[in-house]
Amino acid sequence: MVENIKKEKRVNKTKIAISIILFILIIASIIMFILYCKNWDFRKWADINVLRKEIEQGNTISIEFKGENSSNVYAFDKYIVTLENKVLKIYNTLGTEEASITTNVNNPIFDTAGKYLVLAEENGEDFYLLEGKQLLWHNTAEGGILQIEINENGYLGVVISDISYENIISVYNLEGKSLFKTYVATNKVIDISIAKNNQYLAIAEVDLSGVVTQSSVRIIDIMKAKTDSANSIVNTYTADIGKLITNIEYQNRERLLCSYNDSIDVMEQSENRNLINLKNNKTIFASIELKNNVITVEEKSVAEYGTSSCVNIANVTNGSVKTYETEGIAKEIYTYEKVIAVNLGTELHIINTNGWLMKKYISNQEINNVVISNKVAGIIYRDKIEIIDL
Repeated sequence: MVENIKKEKRVNKTKIAISIILFILIIASIIMFILYCKNWDFRKWADINVLRKEIEQGNTISIEFKGENSSNVYAFDKYIVTLENKVLKIYNTLGTEEASITTNVNNPIFDTAGKYLVLAEENGEDFYLLEGKQLLWHNTAEGGILQIEINENGYLGVVISDISYENIISVYNLEGKSLFKTYVATNKVIDISIAKNNQYLAIAEVDLSGVVTQSSVRIIDIMKAKTDSANSIVNTYTADIGKLITNIEYQNRERLLCSYNDSIDVMEQSENRNLINLKNNKTIFASIELKNNVITVEEKSVAEYGTSSCVNIANVTNGSVKTYETEGIAKEIYTYEKVIAVNLGTELHIINTNGWLMKKYISNQEINNVVISNKVAGIIYRDKIEIIDL
């Protein structure tokens, strides 16, 4: 009886000790997480020394690349693709070739959304749609292809040059069926975007015929355009004189972001509002090519290490702003949905839209070009592509 009581006491003490240790570990984890979120210096230390997010050139998997043009490399979904001698090769994050597709493309234009990749011959006629590593279909355009755009449902828009018109825009569904064409008689098409629900096509245009620049955005109802293209325009927004539109992007079913030379605006529910003023001369880069966010990169003077680059990540829905700051001046940025890559010359910082570092890549030579998706990044050199699995 006495022995059983002693055993129970020992068991209870063991349980209490384990519970205390678990409690301490939980509290310590919470404190570490709060410090990681709130304290920039601690986060920087933890990223390098604890989470091992720093990668050096040569310590990654690489793909041999003999092409002279870095624009022949692209990233989508979990793949890196290269185009050499009209053959599109698809590689996984281990650098293994998973598929190759023979095309009629020499000078490619790429675009991607979700699991889809579209490839076209710039100023040519051929274009191809892939889902993952599988070719879905191949088609030809009547005229030279200038731009190509795809949404996450596989709806495709092709901007074509034409003798009779300034531009023609053709829209195709996932099966490759042509839905309609719309014609731009005098203005220059700068960009197009298709809404996430396949309902709208947005066209950014610039009128260069006058003394001053006039930018505008037209919204076309795709369902109406199938039967009555002439009466399918549901909204037109004309910007202030002198404002030059450079890019548009649907971020959800109806929210269209418009990037100008001096601002980023939002068109939503037939209303237009200014989101970010770009007249600040410290802003060196801006991008709307993200999911529910926009970014600006500002050059800052910091006493400790001279100049830094501050990435401001603004949530379009709730207005919150996250920041990521690093030493040095950004040479280029690359964005895709939830991923932002900042090229600092011999360093590449890959962060997410929470402002947290995903990977830091250190090169022993100048980084000239990078391709990214949500799952993979490729650093392109003359003879190889180094792969970073995200």
